[in-house]
Amino acid sequence: RRSDAPAEYPRLDRDIGIYKNGVHTPAARNPRLEQKLYGTEEKERTGINFEKYDDIPVEASGQGVPEPVLSFNEAPLDSLLLENIELAKYTQPTPVQKYSIPIVASDRDLMACAQTGSGKTGGFLFPILSELFKRGPQPTPAPPSNHHHGMHRRVAYPSTLILAPTRELASQIHDESRKFAYRSWVRTCVVYGGADINHQLRQVDRGCDLLTATPGRLPTSSTLFWMKLIGCLIWDLSLRLDAWSRKRTCLV
Repeated sequence: RRSDAPAEYPRLDRDIGIYKNGVHTPAARNPRLEQKLYGTEEKERTGINFEKYDDIPVEASGQGVPEPVLSFNEAPLDSLLLENIELAKYTQPTPVQKYSIPIVASDRDLMACAQTGSGKTGGFLFPILSELFKRGPQPTPAPPSNHHHGMHRRVAYPSTLILAPTRELASQIHDESRKFAYRSWVRTCVVYGGADINHQLRQVDRGCDLLTATPGRLPTSSTLFWMKLIGCLIWDLSLRLDAWSRKRTCLV
């Protein structure tokens, strides 16, 4: 698409929504996919214990820090995202989410530190996805000069990049991204080492708007992902990265 073309994403995947002429039309609900993403009603919920974490104190620093939100409905979140949060059985924001959602939604940088299972992933995913749902895709520029026009694969232009130190964590973040991007125009992809690269590339072939990756796999995919449109970078540093990343600013 030319750089001056209107931003629209009609997709062939029936589970992916459409963004056209400034209107976001979610895909129809898919009960089978919902069961895969969110589990069944009878399945006991595991993961975040909202009541356990509700009283954990939070320290926030910075100039003019936004006030925390007390509920998801109070937060500046898109209506489709709120539906997906409800499907995931998230009843209330965790302490880190109460602060991180309004901070990220205010277009501010955020560094957050919290224990495993405290909802950090949702803390950055919710406001980012909400903004993407409302704003729609950016017009894609011409392919980069190092792209081989004879290749059948298209170049993907993700607007959000999430870096994780291990394939296990990258996979977990991708699973959460799929839950909360459900039915939207946003297509999520993941690339990491130790897995079938051809399968990952086939997924990329279908489009990629939010990319989760490990640093080691990202350079090998440089001809498939053009980073010019990335407006949001998240570094999840729950594990220590090697020297490749220690020279760079780390944000969660």
